[in-house]
Amino acid sequence: MRPALTLLLLLTFAWLCYGQNETNHWYFGEEAGMNFVRGKRQILTDGKMTAPAGCTSISDANGNLLFYSDGNTIYTSDHQVMTNGDNLQGNVNHFQNSIIIPKPKTPGVYYLFYSKNFNPPPNSGLFYAEIKFDAANPKGIVTSRSSLLRSLSSHRISAVHHTDGSSIWLATLHQNPYEKNAVNRFSVFKIDDTGIIQPPVVHTGKTTVSNTGVMKFSPDGTKLAVADYGQSDIFLYDFDASTGKLAHKTTIFTDMMIFTPTNPLGLAFSPDSKKIYFSAREVITRSAITQYYIDKPPTTPPTLDEKKRIYTSTDVHFGSLQLAVDGNIYVSIFENNRPIDLEDGIVSQSELGVLKFPDDEDTPVQYEHLSVSLGGKKASKGLPNFIQSYFRNRIIANDECVFENIDFKVDGYTTINAVAWDFGDGTTASGLQTNHTYTSPGNYTVSAEITFNGSTTTVYKDLNIFALPNLVPNQRLVQCDPDNNGTDYFNLTQITSKITSDPSLQFTYYESLADAQSASNALSNPQAYQNKQNPQTLYIRAVNENDCVQIAAFEIESVFVSVPSLTPLIVCEDSDGVVANSQGTFDLATYAAAIRNQLSLAPAAVLNFYRSQTDAQTLNNPIPASFTSPSTTVWLRIDLPTGCGGIQSSQLIVNATPVINLQTEYTLCIDPSKHPPVILQGDPSNDRFEWRDALGQVVSTQANFQLQRIGKYNLTVYKTENGILCSNNRDFLVVNPSIPSIQSWEATATGDATFDVLIEVSGNGNYEYSLDDLSYVGSGNSHNFQGVPPGIQTVYIRDISRCEPAIQQEITLLGFPSFFTPNNDGQNDVWRIAGAQPSFFQDIDIKIFNRYGRLLHRMNTYTADFGWEGIFNGKVLPPDGYWYSAKLTDFKGKVIQKTGNISLVRN
Repeated sequence: MRPALTLLLLLTFAWLCYGQNETNHWYFGEEAGMNFVRGKRQILTDGKMTAPAGCTSISDANGNLLFYSDGNTIYTSDHQVMTNGDNLQGNVNHFQNSIIIPKPKTPGVYYLFYSKNFNPPPNSGLFYAEIKFDAANPKGIVTSRSSLLRSLSSHRISAVHHTDGSSIWLATLHQNPYEKNAVNRFSVFKIDDTGIIQPPVVHTGKTTVSNTGVMKFSPDGTKLAVADYGQSDIFLYDFDASTGKLAHKTTIFTDMMIFTPTNPLGLAFSPDSKKIYFSAREVITRSAITQYYIDKPPTTPPTLDEKKRIYTSTDVHFGSLQLAVDGNIYVSIFENNRPIDLEDGIVSQSELGVLKFPDDEDTPVQYEHLSVSLGGKKASKGLPNFIQSYFRNRIIANDECVFENIDFKVDGYTTINAVAWDFGDGTTASGLQTNHTYTSPGNYTVSAEITFNGSTTTVYKDLNIFALPNLVPNQRLVQCDPDNNGTDYFNLTQITSKITSDPSLQFTYYESLADAQSASNALSNPQAYQNKQNPQTLYIRAVNENDCVQIAAFEIESVFVSVPSLTPLIVCEDSDGVVANSQGTFDLATYAAAIRNQLSLAPAAVLNFYRSQTDAQTLNNPIPASFTSPSTTVWLRIDLPTGCGGIQSSQLIVNATPVINLQTEYTLCIDPSKHPPVILQGDPSNDRFEWRDALGQVVSTQANFQLQRIGKYNLTVYKTENGILCSNNRDFLVVNPSIPSIQSWEATATGDATFDVLIEVSGNGNYEYSLDDLSYVGSGNSHNFQGVPPGIQTVYIRDISRCEPAIQQEITLLGFPSFFTPNNDGQNDVWRIAGAQPSFFQDIDIKIFNRYGRLLHRMNTYTADFGWEGIFNGKVLPPDGYWYSAKLTDFKGKVIQKTGNISLVRN
């Protein structure tokens, strides 16, 4: 066959077989590329295009690359600039600056739509070029270019199939010529075998604040979404794919937090068209990917019921999102050196992110950040723009377990006439819907050759067929029967270690196979199941992480083994380190070793203690080797390599603590010989006594102990009970009584030469008082001495019972008259300080001043007793107020200082 004829046949076949393989090749970013072969991603590094934002590419129906473009340059399949395909002047910084649409029913003819925004018009708007493939131009040729479709600038272009399955709708959002600066005008063009139909269907929608933000059709052609980067909105429209008409459905409010505007940028629909995923910038340094459920009714204000945050980052920003034929949504990632400007200043990344399971109702969507390495090439802000209905052609089936009957069906953008299935395991089938059961676990690639409108296409889906849990059947769980009645409690969970080594399995237990198969009537307490017959067959149902189920039968049997009575284990009450709490600490490891010797058990025997017989049977709540408890009964279980070795009860006994009835402190008078003896008594129920002093020396072994001197002491008592000796001890102090103290004293002058002195004492005794340590008076905690002469006096205080130490204190009695009347009547004629005498003080300095601070009179140690008669320089001073300053130092160096006012009165 001649080459030209071969090419013509291939092109004709390409028209007949359009489906989703047209989206297999992706070229984007800085020479980055991907190819999806049989639904599996391959990384391409042969691209020659540098696209900072928008781009588009197309393959033939068999998935062979035809050409790609950034809206300015068209590249052929061998990565050369196509003839007439350079300098189209499309704006490469637009997120959706271009899209390729094959001319329906016209083999080898394609349109490239691209946007310009060069001023003045007509250099701004939506333009298109026509590309042709034929025998003369096997790599394609641009036959026409720069054809104006829409004179108003547009940054958003998307396309979807007409309901007839052949024609295609091209939608663009642009400025409204009737509203200044309003971007709310949709022009929807129908493209069929006659070309681009004019005029377009025009619709005025919601006004977008920004030209930045992606617009996309849903794969099923029923929705159109517009992201407005200038505000926190995504406008969602209903689309009629038969008429091209739009109707506003809802506005998605993209903010997730109060006072945190979320500006949407890229978006993509899930393959089932039920969810929208969008990228957004929340703040200058944080970006996010969010999921929105279309089918959930919107709330006012919107709530998180409709939206779900998938991922956030403060390191990078997220750009375009694009659905691929493998069912995943890919995310372009970039760093922005100029956060406010998306037109330039970005740092490209060498990886993409990917959203997996975007429409799976059973598996939550999973985002894998920076998980798709581009082989050294780099992504930018954009990803290729495709006719979105290509992605509706898909196989619908769920991952299942081996031996499960799986339903298969296909979905397409037009009526499907026939489907030929290949399940990837050598089995085929036909029909729009079918089912299949896999008999071996593994990964299978399922293909479906779809026929519609006389054309065919093949779609693929990877299925994971999960293995069933691996169980060893017919295992046996043997129980010890203490009373030989054949009815006992079993811990059924103990069987799991015998039937599987997989710790991740979830188990339920059943009495019948039918219940296990239907997962009904599961045993409510498998940790303590009482058998109904002996032996008895039960069933375990195991479920793995993939919800695959396996059932196995196992047998339980109760066996009687006689165990001799056990010697009780006895401890002292203080063995737990706490006295008088009625508990002890039992060393069960040593006890078990003794029982092992008593019963001559082999080293392989396993001994464990339990709180109850049921716990021992079910192996629940084993007691630790060091066990603190009051006196109690425990149950020993012996397990032998050959099976149950028996269950027997044992007594754990806590001996009572020997009694000590002592106080922590006793008081011994200063002179014990003058007082009745103080004798402490050890409790007579004890067998032995040890009284020790502060040095630890035993000072008495008698039951009673007489206190003779102060200090720290200890009593240890011993008592033998249940064959073991227990002890108790108590520290106590012997102290002298506390020393009383003078709480306060107050002297009141009763004349020039005497005082009343009130003494108050703080202490625990009954006290008497004296001024000469010979004659004592009074009784109690206070006493008032009357007529006490001025000067330095000593007050003596002692306990009437003579138990406490006696105390004494010197007090200084000085009288400072507040007035005097020098009229020679013999009363108050002289102002003097009572008690200011040389016999009491080694130094006396007294000064008299008038109200102006002038020194009028001064007295010292030798003249103080003469006083002041109100005379200055031989002149009698008039009645007035005067001031004094006194400083007195006694023979012990104690200084008394006082200042005050004097009234001089003359009649």
